[in-house]
Amino acid sequence: MHLTVRENIGFGLKQRKQDRVTAGKAVGEMAEMLGIAHLLDRYPGTLSGGEQQRVALARALVLKPRVLLLDEPTNALDTAMREHMRTELARIHRLTGTTVIQITHHFEEVFALADRVAVMRDGQIVQTGTPAEVFWHPKDTFVAGFVGIKNQIRGTARRAGDLTEVVTESGTVIVAAAGEEGPAVATLHAEDIIVSREPFVSSARNRLKGTVTGIVPAGSTVRVMIDTGFPLCALLTRESASELGLAEGCTVYATFKASVVHVIPEKVS
Repeated sequence: MHLTVRENIGFGLKQRKQDRVTAGKAVGEMAEMLGIAHLLDRYPGTLSGGEQQRVALARALVLKPRVLLLDEPTNALDTAMREHMRTELARIHRLTGTTVIQITHHFEEVFALADRVAVMRDGQIVQTGTPAEVFWHPKDTFVAGFVGIKNQIRGTARRAGDLTEVVTESGTVIVAAAGEEGPAVATLHAEDIIVSREPFVSSARNRLKGTVTGIVPAGSTVRVMIDTGFPLCALLTRESASELGLAEGCTVYATFKASVVHVIPEKVS
């Protein structure tokens, strides 16, 4: 805290015995890249959280590392600053080409920044792949929870021609595009469900009648909880929910395609 921003960024270069002129130029260029050149003579204690994060990044990047490890760099920031920092991290990666390994608990950061993702549980990697692969095809229920899948429906899977049917504990049948046979969990993203007050005419294989049990506001969207014989969560815009006149106790239909249902084999102990 007793060093200025300029001295903080240049600390590693000083430790490497780099000459003052070269080090000063490198510090200035890095500060310009991160938009903190106007802060060089300030002290860290006078900076905002976002400014401190950029100073820390500059201090690491000025050393031109082959690999940069970031441990939840946006965790202490508010929503607006977190989104800004994601944009900055993506821009820095494009400009420097530095390989970045970032630890995060927010899957939205994975989609915004990652080329590949590894999901860990208890210190062990449980799934790797592109963000889309992990998001749409989670390997187990832990990964499904991490990527934000609210609908995890247990049942028994059976082949039905080219499709898979999952018979739930209540006897309801969910059709999936593919999957294993036997005990399974059908996973379904809330945003892939169409909610209507009357049966919705479409080519979708799944149309379940249910009763609204709760409506939970979530910013510009609402989560609609539906009892279809098992709990189902759908994500709608506030406008859509209002137009449908949704309220607890009303009857609705939940429609979704077989292709958006992912079936995870369930281990039986």
